[in-house]
Amino acid sequence: MLSNAQVQRVQIKGTISSELNTDLSGITIFNNSSLEGTVTNDSGVFYIDVKKEINYPLRQFNLNHSL
Repeated sequence: MLSNAQVQRVQIKGTISSELNTDLSGITIFNNSSLEGTVTNDSGVFYIDVKKEINYPLRQFNLNHSL
């Protein structure tokens, strides 16, 4: 049986930051639960919709590169 119950979703805002003077635009943010993603803007800011009242683990990635 299928349910017509609607999943409540909210939009969250996040910011990617860097101690280096690097380009923060175009970084992919992906929600493995909903299989939806978004990318950061020129300031490293992103918006993504998530299910309301669910805990989402956050992962930190460190990227080291040489010029």
